[in-house]
Amino acid sequence: MDNQKHTVTPWSICSKHSYRILDADLRPTAAALGGGHEKPFTLDENKANARRIVACVNRCEGVDTETLERSPDLASAFMSAENARLIQLNAELLLALRDMKERFESCISDGNGELPEDKPALEIAAAAITKAEAANHV
Repeated sequence: MDNQKHTVTPWSICSKHSYRILDADLRPTAAALGGGHEKPFTLDENKANARRIVACVNRCEGVDTETLERSPDLASAFMSAENARLIQLNAELLLALRDMKERFESCISDGNGELPEDKPALEIAAAAITKAEAANHV
């Protein structure tokens, strides 16, 4: 989901120069030095801009840049990223449940016996797999 090309987060403010932005490895990533020669920003404005950039980048962790750019608002971007994460998680859980069900059935068929609670558990697993496959169109 996250094809991150920017430096590693979380970002932070440099303790020595509070207009500098550091990545998670404490490497300088950017500096908030704006305003141009005609009307430079004050040091306080640069520091405030650096804080805002860091806060935004860190708050958007897990949401890829393309989603942020195409989403009409931040809530939509977070929902899109969360949906993608849940879809991936669902696929992983479905694979794990299929595998567990097959191993359980194999263990029973190898003569290890079946307990009274095995049948309902297998039925629940089979129903969950069917439901997930129908929802995913697998």
